[in-house]
Amino acid sequence: MLCLGLCLGMDMTCWDRLNKQSADLQNRKRQMILLQALHLFARNGVSSTPLTEVAKSLGISKAALYRYVPSKDQLVCDCHAETVAIALEALSDAIETAGSGLQRLQLGLRGYLDELIALVGAPVLVVHASDVNADSFQVIRTQRDALEARLRILVELGISDGSISTMRSDLAVRSLLSALEAAARWCREDPNLNPGEISHALVDLATRALQAGADQGEHPTSQLVLNTPAETQPAETQPKVA
Repeated sequence: MLCLGLCLGMDMTCWDRLNKQSADLQNRKRQMILLQALHLFARNGVSSTPLTEVAKSLGISKAALYRYVPSKDQLVCDCHAETVAIALEALSDAIETAGSGLQRLQLGLRGYLDELIALVGAPVLVVHASDVNADSFQVIRTQRDALEARLRILVELGISDGSISTMRSDLAVRSLLSALEAAARWCREDPNLNPGEISHALVDLATRALQAGADQGEHPTSQLVLNTPAETQPAETQPKVA
């Protein structure tokens, strides 16, 4: 009350300052909700994570949660947009670096994986058509299209410079994204798996399959290929790829 009384005797700058502080607080709360929801959606699956679970994990009621998010569909779209933004930034940075197209593709994927796993403990957020309504899924498809377009740039750079075999770039991109989705699924099914090790190993396998000369049995070594612990384990303990 003292602060309010002082403000009533001052100019409007005090009111503006309070408004800014309130807006900052609201934004921070929304970011907390977004981050926690992204963590739960990515680790447990969208359909398996009701908003009541998101609210409970934050120590708030579902009604309080709805003060910051209008619906679960909107929250899923916002979470997916956040992961795509992380990926686009990592891939854009990779495009601007020196090296072959294959090396830059590996670098961009690894940068994206490292940041997202550090943020939420999962390599990718998978959203199926059954998880949201049709309009929301169309938004997510548009976001995904932007990601695939950025990946195609890197694949086509590799095809142009000869580091990646001549192939359809859209199919190459789909195979890479499928590897990430497989890593996310495995980690959901077995919480004991290390998301970083699994996702890096699968991406490494997927990008090696794109290498020029791979179909002739040649395996040129890239400086950016990651040797993860999963690759150095005894054969019987390595994850099996179906």
